[in-house]
Amino acid sequence: MQILLWLILILVGAQKAFASETSVFLEPALEIENELSRRLPRDTLAPSEIYKRSQRVFDYFQVPPEPDFQPELSGVRYETSAVDLAKLKKMLDPTNQFSRFFTQGASQFISFADRDSKSLPEYRIQTARKRLRPGPLRLQGLRVALDPGHMGGDLWDKRTGKYVVEGKVKVSEGLIALQTALLMETQLQALGAEVLVTHRKLAPVTAMKYEELNIQNFGRRELRMKSLASWFQSLIASSSSATLEKNFRSSAAVKKIFSENARSDYFAMREDLTARELLIKQFRPDLTVIIHFDADQENPNPKVSNRTRSYVPGALGADEFATGESRARLLNHLARGEMWKQSVRLSQFITTQISQDLKVPMPESDVKGSVRVASGVFARNLALTRVLTNAPLSFQEALYYGNPEEFRRLARTDGGSMIIDGKSYAYSKRLADLAQAMSQGVVKYVQSTY
Repeated sequence: MQILLWLILILVGAQKAFASETSVFLEPALEIENELSRRLPRDTLAPSEIYKRSQRVFDYFQVPPEPDFQPELSGVRYETSAVDLAKLKKMLDPTNQFSRFFTQGASQFISFADRDSKSLPEYRIQTARKRLRPGPLRLQGLRVALDPGHMGGDLWDKRTGKYVVEGKVKVSEGLIALQTALLMETQLQALGAEVLVTHRKLAPVTAMKYEELNIQNFGRRELRMKSLASWFQSLIASSSSATLEKNFRSSAAVKKIFSENARSDYFAMREDLTARELLIKQFRPDLTVIIHFDADQENPNPKVSNRTRSYVPGALGADEFATGESRARLLNHLARGEMWKQSVRLSQFITTQISQDLKVPMPESDVKGSVRVASGVFARNLALTRVLTNAPLSFQEALYYGNPEEFRRLARTDGGSMIIDGKSYAYSKRLADLAQAMSQGVVKYVQSTY
């Protein structure tokens, strides 16, 4: 029965390949083990013992120690007002994990490596005496980072599953996202902005070759990231001291983490997103727009209506506090409350402009786990929204190309063509209109800043 459930969940996960930065192979295996772990008997262990056993597991699997993130936090001096902080905590931490890992004083936040015990201080961030507000923005010299989601091209479409086919016609999300970014670049540059597009080819951003990715190294880091998951904690609690390592070694979830099937996940969801993150941080943008499109399955679904929506940082799950890096990122977000508010405003301007110009509705509800912030804007736990903290950011799910009508609009070749890596690619007028609407949303946001 356990094997049957596991196989069913794997198939369902593969069918929803890479939807909005979710993984294909790992999550189904971990979800089924989470479900099974809820049925296992649990002994009550002291928090200090749970931490100690977790470290034993890390040592056994040779999980490397984490780097020190304190230097990254030392220069942060923004103060978030008490009212804004209360709202921000709800948006970033809806499962209320803050009290388990952090303390808040009059002049600083402190994170701890050990949940509940809070005996091992980790990172701290000082609050400023005076609240800092962003200065006015100007289009001339404005630094805009554009990250077109996924890779595109037949090879990467097949590996990621981010495309929709109707008959002999295919719409590749990686291609239309890149074309949208390149169209926006031209429009924004004409207004005086400096623009970074994270990639200009139908290829990954990272220079690492897919075949050369070291699964064992990524698996070790992934194990630490999953250490607060239900299955991990259940194994910690139900194992005796003598059987701890043996039980983890035989765990289906652990085997999945270190399996060849995880290569696509690690490459696209870890290695390539990290490369994008570093490029954007090095560029030091005034604002960042991440461009994605939405579809639930390979073929158009007439039952699903079109929509446009955007995401800002937030909705961290209970498992998201497992690493020092994630806790440092949360401190950074909490200290930069004004930055988060600007991310919401940027997202509102862009999404509203898309909705108005392209006649696409903005939904009032979203996927499970996200938190509604404003009309068409949701806080959601996505990789790049977690790690990019130094400028307002909007993660756009611009159009639902799984809707047959929208699919056919985007599949047209009536907008023009562009050369990408030496090859001509046609695009639709619909895509040109979308790029114009998104650029106009950026312009209106800039013009509205104080």
